[in-house]
Amino acid sequence: LRGKGIGGPHEADEPLALCISCRDQAAFEKAVQYAETQLQKVHSDYKAFCQQEGRPVPELSVKISKKGSSFFPGDAALSSSMDLPLGERPPNAPTDEEVEKLIEERNDARKAANFKKADEVRDYLKQRGVVLMDEKGAKGNFNGNQVTKWRFWRP
Repeated sequence: LRGKGIGGPHEADEPLALCISCRDQAAFEKAVQYAETQLQKVHSDYKAFCQQEGRPVPELSVKISKKGSSFFPGDAALSSSMDLPLGERPPNAPTDEEVEKLIEERNDARKAANFKKADEVRDYLKQRGVVLMDEKGAKGNFNGNQVTKWRFWRP
Protein backbone atom coordinates (compact mmCIF):
# COMPACT_ATOMS: atom_id res chain seq x y z
CA LEU A 1 0.00 0.00 0.00
CA ARG A 2 1.22 3.45 -0.85
CA GLY A 3 -0.26 6.82 -0.09
CA LYS A 4 0.12 10.55 0.26
CA GLY A 5 2.47 11.75 2.96
CA ILE A 6 4.60 8.62 3.42
CA GLY A 7 7.59 10.18 1.67
CA GLY A 8 10.20 8.42 -0.39
CA PRO A 9 9.88 6.77 -3.76
CA HIS A 10 6.65 4.95 -2.90
CA GLU A 11 4.59 8.05 -2.18
CA ALA A 12 1.48 8.24 -4.36
CA ASP A 13 -0.60 11.21 -5.47
CA GLU A 14 -3.75 9.50 -4.18
CA PRO A 15 -4.63 9.27 -0.45
CA LEU A 16 -4.25 5.49 -0.69
CA ALA A 17 -2.79 3.41 -3.49
CA LEU A 18 -2.30 -0.31 -3.90
CA CYS A 19 0.63 -1.53 -5.96
CA ILE A 20 0.43 -5.01 -7.49
CA SER A 21 3.54 -6.61 -8.88
CA CYS A 22 3.60 -10.00 -10.54
CA ARG A 23 5.86 -11.85 -12.97
CA ASP A 24 3.01 -13.70 -14.70
CA GLN A 25 0.67 -11.51 -16.79
CA ALA A 26 -2.38 -13.76 -16.27
CA ALA A 27 -1.85 -13.82 -12.51
CA PHE A 28 -1.35 -10.05 -12.56
CA GLU A 29 -4.67 -9.50 -14.36
CA LYS A 30 -6.42 -11.81 -11.89
CA ALA A 31 -4.88 -9.95 -8.93
CA VAL A 32 -5.96 -6.58 -10.37
CA GLN A 33 -9.51 -7.85 -10.89
CA TYR A 34 -9.64 -9.22 -7.32
CA ALA A 35 -8.24 -5.99 -5.85
CA GLU A 36 -10.76 -3.91 -7.80
CA THR A 37 -13.64 -6.06 -6.52
CA GLN A 38 -12.43 -5.79 -2.93
CA LEU A 39 -11.91 -2.02 -3.15
CA GLN A 40 -15.42 -1.59 -4.56
CA LYS A 41 -16.73 -3.60 -1.59
CA VAL A 42 -14.80 -1.39 0.85
CA HIS A 43 -16.24 1.72 -0.82
CA SER A 44 -19.75 0.29 -0.67
CA ASP A 45 -19.37 -0.64 3.01
CA TYR A 46 -17.97 2.80 3.85
CA LYS A 47 -20.83 4.56 2.06
CA ALA A 48 -23.33 2.41 4.00
CA PHE A 49 -21.52 3.26 7.25
CA CYS A 50 -21.66 7.00 6.48
CA GLN A 51 -25.36 6.76 5.68
CA GLN A 52 -26.09 4.86 8.92
CA GLU A 53 -24.14 7.39 10.98
CA GLY A 54 -25.79 10.39 9.32
CA ARG A 55 -22.53 11.54 7.77
CA PRO A 56 -22.20 12.92 4.24
CA VAL A 57 -21.83 10.04 1.78
CA PRO A 58 -18.70 10.65 -0.29
CA GLU A 59 -18.34 9.96 -3.99
CA LEU A 60 -15.75 7.20 -4.16
CA SER A 61 -14.35 5.41 -7.16
CA VAL A 62 -11.68 2.85 -7.86
CA LYS A 63 -9.03 4.19 -10.21
CA ILE A 64 -6.86 1.67 -11.98
CA SER A 65 -3.71 2.54 -13.85
CA LYS A 66 -1.24 0.01 -15.11
CA LYS A 67 2.27 1.35 -15.21
CA GLY A 68 5.45 -0.54 -15.06
CA SER A 69 8.17 -2.37 -16.74
CA SER A 70 8.47 -5.73 -18.33
CA PHE A 71 11.54 -7.81 -18.85
CA PHE A 72 9.93 -10.70 -20.68
CA PRO A 73 10.22 -11.24 -24.44
CA GLY A 74 7.10 -10.22 -26.32
CA ASP A 75 5.71 -8.00 -23.57
CA ALA A 76 4.90 -4.50 -24.72
CA ALA A 77 5.23 -2.71 -21.38
CA LEU A 78 7.71 0.13 -21.38
CA SER A 79 10.33 0.81 -18.78
CA SER A 80 11.48 4.38 -19.14
CA SER A 81 11.55 7.11 -16.57
CA MET A 82 8.70 8.77 -18.48
CA ASP A 83 6.34 5.97 -17.38
CA LEU A 84 6.61 6.99 -13.75
CA PRO A 85 4.82 10.06 -12.45
CA LEU A 86 7.51 12.43 -11.20
CA GLY A 87 5.32 14.02 -8.54
CA GLU A 88 5.18 17.71 -7.68
CA ARG A 89 8.46 19.60 -8.07
CA PRO A 90 9.60 21.07 -4.72
CA PRO A 91 10.70 24.72 -4.82
CA ASN A 92 14.38 23.88 -4.24
CA ALA A 93 14.55 20.92 -6.65
CA PRO A 94 17.20 20.90 -9.35
CA THR A 95 16.22 20.95 -13.03
CA ASP A 96 15.62 17.65 -14.80
CA GLU A 97 18.93 18.10 -16.63
CA GLU A 98 20.79 18.63 -13.34
CA VAL A 99 19.18 15.50 -11.88
CA GLU A 100 20.22 13.42 -14.91
CA LYS A 101 23.78 14.80 -14.74
CA LEU A 102 24.05 14.00 -11.03
CA ILE A 103 22.66 10.50 -11.62
CA GLU A 104 25.41 9.94 -14.22
CA GLU A 105 28.02 11.14 -11.70
CA ARG A 106 26.57 8.88 -9.01
CA ASN A 107 26.54 5.83 -11.25
CA ASP A 108 30.10 6.53 -12.41
CA ALA A 109 31.11 6.66 -8.74
CA ARG A 110 29.28 3.37 -8.08
CA LYS A 111 31.05 1.69 -11.03
CA ALA A 112 34.38 2.89 -9.59
CA ALA A 113 33.37 1.54 -6.14
CA ASN A 114 33.44 5.10 -4.74
CA PHE A 115 30.36 4.51 -2.63
CA LYS A 116 31.04 7.51 -0.39
CA LYS A 117 30.73 9.84 -3.41
CA ALA A 118 27.66 7.93 -4.68
CA ASP A 119 25.99 8.30 -1.27
CA GLU A 120 26.83 12.02 -1.16
CA VAL A 121 25.12 12.57 -4.52
CA ARG A 122 22.07 10.55 -3.43
CA ASP A 123 21.84 12.46 -0.13
CA TYR A 124 22.27 15.82 -1.88
CA LEU A 125 19.42 15.03 -4.27
CA LYS A 126 17.22 13.87 -1.41
CA GLN A 127 17.83 17.15 0.44
CA ARG A 128 16.70 18.95 -2.73
CA GLY A 129 13.51 16.87 -3.00
CA VAL A 130 14.56 14.11 -5.40
CA VAL A 131 14.60 10.41 -4.53
CA LEU A 132 16.38 7.76 -6.58
CA MET A 133 15.30 4.22 -7.39
CA ASP A 134 17.95 1.86 -8.74
CA GLU A 135 17.03 -0.97 -11.11
CA LYS A 136 17.85 -4.30 -9.50
CA GLY A 137 20.78 -5.99 -11.19
CA ALA A 138 21.42 -3.18 -13.70
CA LYS A 139 25.16 -3.00 -14.24
CA GLY A 140 27.69 -2.66 -16.98
CA ASN A 141 27.76 0.07 -19.57
CA PHE A 142 24.23 1.40 -19.05
CA ASN A 143 23.72 5.16 -18.88
CA GLY A 144 22.62 6.44 -15.48
CA ASN A 145 19.05 7.08 -16.60
CA GLN A 146 18.79 3.43 -17.72
CA VAL A 147 19.90 2.17 -14.29
CA THR A 148 18.38 4.76 -11.96
CA LYS A 149 14.88 6.24 -12.04
CA TRP A 150 13.93 9.30 -10.01
CA ARG A 151 10.95 11.30 -8.77
CA PHE A 152 10.20 14.31 -6.62
CA TRP A 153 9.06 14.07 -3.02
CA ARG A 154 8.54 16.46 -0.14
CA PRO A 155 9.94 15.47 3.25
